[in-house]
Amino acid sequence: MTREDIGITGPDLKAVRDSAESALNFWSRYGADSDGGFNAKLNGDGTPYESATRSVVAAARFVTNFSVGSTVFGSPDYRQSAVAALRYLGRQFYDSVNGGYYWTIRDGQPADTRKLAYGHAFVLLAHANAVKAGLDDAPDQLRATIDLVERRFFSESTMCWDTSDADWTNIGLLRSNNPNMHFCEALIATYEASGDDRHLDHALGIARVIAQQATKAGNPIWENYDLNWNALADAPAGVDRNSMQSRFAALPGHLAEWAKLLSVLHTHSNEQWLIDAAIAQYHLAWQLGWDAEQGGFYGGIDASGNVAWPEKPYWAPPEALGAAANLSRITGDASYAQDMHELWNYMSRAMADPERGGWYKTPDLSGHRSQFAKGDDHDPDYHALGGCWEVLNVAHG
Repeated sequence: MTREDIGITGPDLKAVRDSAESALNFWSRYGADSDGGFNAKLNGDGTPYESATRSVVAAARFVTNFSVGSTVFGSPDYRQSAVAALRYLGRQFYDSVNGGYYWTIRDGQPADTRKLAYGHAFVLLAHANAVKAGLDDAPDQLRATIDLVERRFFSESTMCWDTSDADWTNIGLLRSNNPNMHFCEALIATYEASGDDRHLDHALGIARVIAQQATKAGNPIWENYDLNWNALADAPAGVDRNSMQSRFAALPGHLAEWAKLLSVLHTHSNEQWLIDAAIAQYHLAWQLGWDAEQGGFYGGIDASGNVAWPEKPYWAPPEALGAAANLSRITGDASYAQDMHELWNYMSRAMADPERGGWYKTPDLSGHRSQFAKGDDHDPDYHALGGCWEVLNVAHG
């Protein structure tokens, strides 16, 4: 089925390809460091604003970015960068004493040594994408990571906990959407890389607990849960922002991100509830979070659906773009293509750097940018590139 068959008239595909390629070129040129890894904390001109501290999330996302990029563009340079990023991830972040991956390193040494589910979800995703890209030794590394996460995070439940100490003790009492959502993403990629149905079944199980439960109740997907996975409309005390827990009831960007994941799951498991939930959460993201005057999604909402965090996160529009692309393909509804246009125009206007490539982390509509960071602790354009990959995959799939 072609793009024309399903009536997708979203953003110009050449513009999407060019933006993705220019971002990869930016990060491969400026992000590569003398220690063999990549630094995600760069200014708009490619100079580092901080280079000592690295996070496992950024390290793993570099693997994913360059692995997918090497597949999409057939570039040996991106493949070489993916190989370097994969080696760096294992060499610098793996805890050879206790197993698992440190949260951060500083000057090449372990800094925050906790074991966090959010970080391990991206390690799993990185290894799955490395296998899909055909990197040497990646299949063995993926099998080892599968064994690690199943033993440590999922030995007793379909759902994962958030945090523990370095030796896997003192597991935190809060439970969150964020790491489970990204484990769902990683498990989809692991299924695609391995063909093993149990990973797809596990991804579906996570989606049922979080997305199906919320949609059946007519709610947005909440961010916080008790130990029995009952949703908490209000954020509990003691939220740890360093482990990516949320101080807000719901994030519109996560509603869009779940819509994307549910629609991708539907390509592998033709269950109607997946599309029903994807459509419901997608429209809630727009209804509760989109700024109709200036564009962009607000950061967070409270339990009543009111804006609780007016800041516009950079990562939400590309996640909605990916969701719209998939829902356009599945439903044939022209409104999703219109959304794609609006989202791409916003991303191009507010975040893209057409001169050097890549996307700024602070959206700006004024034309007089005062914040020039291209990356942050965790993201070297993983979200923006992800939106591009979904559009291109739908168009050519």
